[in-house]
Amino acid sequence: MFSLESLNSDYHREETFEQVRAACLLVCLGVATFAQYEIFFFPSYLRKLEKDADSKEAAETKKQIKSLFIYYHIAWAVSSIYLATRPNAMWNSWLYVITMVGFTVWPMITPEPIYSMNDLKNLMSSSENVQLERKNPYLDEMQIIWDYMKMRHELRPSDAIIVLGSFDTSVGEFAAKLFLQGLAPILVCSGSGTVNHGNAAYSRFVGTTEADVFAGIARDAGVPPEKIIVENQSQNTGQNFEFTKKILEDKGIALNTIIVVQKQFMERRTFATGKVWMPESVEILVTSPPITMADYQASLDASIGDHWIHAMVGDLQRIKEYPAKGFQIEQHIPDDVWAAYETLVAAGYTSSCLKEAV
Repeated sequence: MFSLESLNSDYHREETFEQVRAACLLVCLGVATFAQYEIFFFPSYLRKLEKDADSKEAAETKKQIKSLFIYYHIAWAVSSIYLATRPNAMWNSWLYVITMVGFTVWPMITPEPIYSMNDLKNLMSSSENVQLERKNPYLDEMQIIWDYMKMRHELRPSDAIIVLGSFDTSVGEFAAKLFLQGLAPILVCSGSGTVNHGNAAYSRFVGTTEADVFAGIARDAGVPPEKIIVENQSQNTGQNFEFTKKILEDKGIALNTIIVVQKQFMERRTFATGKVWMPESVEILVTSPPITMADYQASLDASIGDHWIHAMVGDLQRIKEYPAKGFQIEQHIPDDVWAAYETLVAAGYTSSCLKEAV
């Protein structure tokens, strides 16, 4: 609307005031319609997106987004036509008509939405990040610990990929992806997790084990069953390495380098534990699904809630306490990281902590 004067040579004449006001009202209606959708409906559409972009729910979301885009531009198209048909309208006003009508008709005739699924997921991530900041006042402390926990190892072809079980099935998906990229000839799924079945975050594992669930994920992703080794007896990280090491030795599989896949905030503890159980000659490369902390929070099932924050705080505590018990090698903890830990402990994130050390 900043270009009204250029669209009509009589813009400043008093008799055109009513026409201009009517055009402005139409445009305001268009803006109000879009604002209503963006504030009240658009975020809910984005939250419906599933990981499978071809799912029925995702397909329905595509249609809703397309409708949103069309409704928004209808009012603009009507206002442009109204202005172009006024007396003494300039020729360039029809460029305005073509543009607005084009934006209205385009999504009607295209099979895919204006926005790609990746674009929508990025928008959803930004929205969830804002919500996370509003919900949790300890975001900065959480981020400090999250960043410290990441090892940032550079991966290369190894003798085995070992994925450690947990409530987070995306870890199993990422391990299968690494195998299919040819980074190792075998995939070991390790973990029982039955000791955690009383925790709501593990509700999907009741009646089975983490290793068996992760093995199923790998098979569904295309990993040949004969390339999968299941170790479903271990109940903690130390046993993950202890039992896996024995199975591989029994099978005569020599190890020089291994890739260990774990949750993002458990990378450092996994590395420190593996260095105790694996021979010194074995190089341990630890990794996790590449995702930001905000996106990780947004991706979790509602049943998990804040369990992951408690778990992250507990893991950091173990990095400090376990070397003295012989469970892990020593890891330097910077002052700001430990200060963040103490803040979160004071805030009550202690359900996964060693009670005697809190």
